[in-house]
Amino acid sequence: GMLLLLEALSVAEGSAEPGAVHPGGGAATPAASPDAEAEVERCRTELGNLCTERFEAVEEQGRQGEVDNKAVKELRVEANQWLEEAASHYRAAHSIARRTWRRTRRHAQHHGYSSNAVDRADAAARSAYNFGRALFLAESFDRAADLLFEAAERCDELADLQSEVSSGSEWAPIDDFQRELFKANALFLLGGAYLQVDDLEAGAAAYSK
Repeated sequence: GMLLLLEALSVAEGSAEPGAVHPGGGAATPAASPDAEAEVERCRTELGNLCTERFEAVEEQGRQGEVDNKAVKELRVEANQWLEEAASHYRAAHSIARRTWRRTRRHAQHHGYSSNAVDRADAAARSAYNFGRALFLAESFDRAADLLFEAAERCDELADLQSEVSSGSEWAPIDDFQRELFKANALFLLGGAYLQVDDLEAGAAAYSK
């Protein structure tokens, strides 16, 4: 799985670079392809998910041993390496998702929302959550709070977008329950991040939401 994703990422990143030459020696692309950008984002997200799974599995192994056991300490080092790699992939995915969502909103100001607006809003919310959760697990709580707050805000934008396009739209409807459950998860982690930095008022507000 991971090797195939890395190969797919390499191909997608080559296609997404401005000036990249098409396979077969075709003309260079004048700008990054939105489809290629979306593929890079997908690969980065899935690689982040795989690294997070490895982190959780190795961390669980470490919990089962003695604190001063050399093997356990090595497992903890390995777990942290997987978490750092996950955060790196999620950071890259979030950068793309945030950029493309901003581009989608600018386009909507003059031409209305494009057919992929719902997907872009959803990706922006999920990428902020994924990156924020990785930072939370790494105990970087200030930065995690910023990302998790952003994820909750993107969920609100997603809800507004749904109400705007749902009437008479040909796009598939957004699952309200899944969106609200996702927002609740983001707010729960956000509350925890605030408590870790002793911002009790903000933590209580996040939990109440």
